[in-house]
Amino acid sequence: MDRKKTLKYMLLLVTTGFFCVLLAAVLYLFHPDYELTDKKVILYDSAESGVMSTFQHSAGVASPEFSSDSGLYEKGFFLTLSAPENCKIYYTLDSSVPTDQSSLYSEAIYVADRSADENTIHALAGAMETQPVDKASVIRAIVYDPAGNHSEIVTKEYFFAHETAERNGKKPDATEPAEQLPTVSLVSDPVNLFDETRGIYTNYLMEKWEREALFTYYDADGNYVFEQNLGVRLRGTSTRDGVQKDFTLFARSEYDGNDTIAYPLFSTPTDSLILRHRDIPQQEGFLSSLVSDRDLTTQEYQTVNLYFNGEFWGLYSLLTRVDEYYLSNKYGMDENNIAFIKINHFPEGNGEAMQYYQQLMSFLSSTDLSIDANYQKACNMIDIQSLIDWYVTNSYWNNVDANVFNINSMMWRSIEARNDGYENGKWRFGIYDLDHATSTSSFFLIESIKSKNIEYAYQFDYFIEYFPFGAVGPIEDPTINAFMANADFRKQFYNTFLEIAANNFDPDRVQRLLETLPYQEGNDTLYTFFLNRPKYIFGFLDDYMLHYAENYQKAMEAAREEENSRDDIPFNSNTTLVMLPIFGVLAAVLVVAYVRQNGGFRRGKGGGK
Repeated sequence: MDRKKTLKYMLLLVTTGFFCVLLAAVLYLFHPDYELTDKKVILYDSAESGVMSTFQHSAGVASPEFSSDSGLYEKGFFLTLSAPENCKIYYTLDSSVPTDQSSLYSEAIYVADRSADENTIHALAGAMETQPVDKASVIRAIVYDPAGNHSEIVTKEYFFAHETAERNGKKPDATEPAEQLPTVSLVSDPVNLFDETRGIYTNYLMEKWEREALFTYYDADGNYVFEQNLGVRLRGTSTRDGVQKDFTLFARSEYDGNDTIAYPLFSTPTDSLILRHRDIPQQEGFLSSLVSDRDLTTQEYQTVNLYFNGEFWGLYSLLTRVDEYYLSNKYGMDENNIAFIKINHFPEGNGEAMQYYQQLMSFLSSTDLSIDANYQKACNMIDIQSLIDWYVTNSYWNNVDANVFNINSMMWRSIEARNDGYENGKWRFGIYDLDHATSTSSFFLIESIKSKNIEYAYQFDYFIEYFPFGAVGPIEDPTINAFMANADFRKQFYNTFLEIAANNFDPDRVQRLLETLPYQEGNDTLYTFFLNRPKYIFGFLDDYMLHYAENYQKAMEAAREEENSRDDIPFNSNTTLVMLPIFGVLAAVLVVAYVRQNGGFRRGKGGGK
């Protein structure tokens, strides 16, 4: 084939490819299961996922000794390191793991406040912030003997007191810590965080990537309390692309021999922790504490200053993470007898837990609960008071990004019924992820609330408004509608609502508890919500009790109308079935036309190609 014809056939290939790409785009955009959403795609296992450690663990060589311990200092000083005779000390100042290729220690290191330095870690994380943040000096050292054996790594952190905005009577900004709060420090080799192929910050969509870090806890006076090597993962969905990400921390024996958090940070022992950053850092934990006496599983919390590789990262909420280990300690149960389900955008649990969950959901979706016998069966499967406590609590404080069987909730039961208490085989419920509750900037996501003004929040009618994300409110929730059809449930629901409102959410009680918190920023907003909510919520409640079935039917009709309207869109999934053969025929005609106009694929004279 001559060069001219070759170019023509290349053009044919390109043109045909264009139509194939166009067809693929149509199939993708108008596939019946495709929908535009603000949810991020979270990727799971890959070659670099799972536990990955960059710490070196060795035995037989004495660790380096530091002349000064971690903590808060008033002014700079010279730090000396020491090791056994004939051994060498290597150290780093950038949080990286020291090796025999690091700086060789030969003289005292001057340690001073370096807060005026550039924000190195923030820059690696993609922060646009140019103003220097408060910083600690992180020094990591290791000892090598003449045979090349090495010690364990020792990490020390040095914070320096200086005139903060709080000392000057001003509100602290994003560059400095709050003095009255404890401090948490995470130190991890920058490779774990920012490496192009291995870093969890760089590859923030990889949900199950875990890297080792040193977790150190200091009290509000800056005194060192304890440290532990923990695994760090990013958590959440919409926050993953931000600089101040959320973290889950795991204790694992392969890190340092501990498979639980070694220090009693909270009243219930735990094997994992959560760090969450929000506009009002104490909001989630405080809201949980208001109903900790109810039949709900809640998270304990502290508000802390977080430092990441020596740079102030912001105010975070340090929370207990609920899992089978936590539940077993909290309720005195056998950890192996717990079926635990966590529901984010879909339910997650082990095989046995999922089996029980599916049996429950099958029963609830196919049973008329207005019949007393059926309702009693439901009561034998569910701790009804726990379910009602969940609905009442989230209804009162507008938790618009949650539904007990749909999103941002957790449920658990004993696998075997062993007693009449917590191991009675009934499902109970828990709350978490409360950043969309009460009044936050998240309210801009709701069409009927045009700003985060507190007035819109406490006047919001949770029972009839439609919600963002994957949440299902009472007006469109088939489960609560089915339960409300039973007179006994309605009575218990209404009485529980009045009880929780009068006791747990009493404005005077809320104010007293808020005043005891060590950090006050944002508390006035929370108090304003609870002060004014009673003026509106009981009217909303009465209307819901009278019209729940009517409202649900209207919601279902509106949903059906919306679904039908989608069928009228010119390029929907049905149209795709028609367009597919049309594009196929068009591509075939194009190929035939090109071939005929260019003499076909006949060989040239003499048999040449």
